[in-house]
Amino acid sequence: AYVKTTNKRKAAIKKALKVGPLTVPQLAQATELDPADVLWSLTAMRKYGQAVEDGVDGDYPRYALPAKEVKR
Repeated sequence: AYVKTTNKRKAAIKKALKVGPLTVPQLAQATELDPADVLWSLTAMRKYGQAVEDGVDGDYPRYALPAKEVKR
């Protein structure tokens, strides 16, 4: 169940990031996930090259999909 939940979170985050770079609070709102869950998921996604930091929005770093994941 843990892996399934984690994969659903990552899929929701990736879908939200297809629109463009977002902060953790913005991602939490867009995905309806808890901000702590978004942060943990992003940490893992960054470790494995599935997300990158992309500037800053106020006090929060913005996250984006790496170029290889963005399909135009």
